[in-house]
Amino acid sequence: MGISIGKVIKYCRNSMGLTQRELATDQISVRYIGKIENGTANITVDLLTYISRRLGTNLFIMYGKMNRYETVETYSVCQKISDAIGRHAIDEIRSFCKTYRNDPHFMDGMEKKVLKYAEAILLSSENKFEAAINVLEEAVGKSDNVEHGILIEKEDISSVECALILSHAVNLCRIGDTKSGTAELDKLYKIAKEKVDSGLAEIEGDMDFFLDITCSCLFNLYVFSEKSVLKETEELLETRRRRGSLHMVCELLLCKSALLMNEEKKEEAVKTYSTAKAIGIFFYSEEYFEEKADSILNIKSDHNLFKRT
Repeated sequence: MGISIGKVIKYCRNSMGLTQRELATDQISVRYIGKIENGTANITVDLLTYISRRLGTNLFIMYGKMNRYETVETYSVCQKISDAIGRHAIDEIRSFCKTYRNDPHFMDGMEKKVLKYAEAILLSSENKFEAAINVLEEAVGKSDNVEHGILIEKEDISSVECALILSHAVNLCRIGDTKSGTAELDKLYKIAKEKVDSGLAEIEGDMDFFLDITCSCLFNLYVFSEKSVLKETEELLETRRRRGSLHMVCELLLCKSALLMNEEKKEEAVKTYSTAKAIGIFFYSEEYFEEKADSILNIKSDHNLFKRT
């Protein structure tokens, strides 16, 4: 069970469009590369590091990710499903679910979790939130006769498990169980933030993903909880600034401006809103930004307070 290091090397080599001969050098022959990829030769840490440099890929990280899957083929399919989910390509997600729903390779392990997550995305898009929750709980093996609640049982969770838990928490909030949903969001936020702050997310090659999880958790805590997440939002915006990443920055700035207005820090709130708008209209039309600002600001504040300035 699990993908061997030789198959990981072959996958990465093929992904770069390289033949074994093109990968080979004076230090590593074509014949030896073939043996490594076929699992008939051992590989040292030094040699694995050398091949990593040749491929421009951290094979230690890739092995850690791919080893959780049954085969290279199922890993490749799961990557395509994850890509479709990231683009919110509903028709593609639906097609993947239809194709692999009864495939025995997707009945267990990480493959099952990815496919169930895709099915939950489809159900959520149809406003079938209760059904989505049931699918997500099935993905992590929660018994049907147990009431909905927090899925997190350990802190060492994979990126796929984080995505499942985030979706589960948001859907709990959508059906009115905000107590369980926000508790789950808060716990997931702390786990993801610890991975980011400790540098573990960087080591695992998942820094951007875990930053996105912290952003999503804070945004949904803003939407569904009564607590102020102003301090946490400011810290996360600073982290995003340092990394030069703009993903979700517009949304977080709008959250921050609403929270500042609530604290009667009008001047700072308006300034923050102006920054959000400058970033927003860089990516969207001004009309779409105004719609987004309405939906976000009006949860905690009043968009008209910003429009009159």
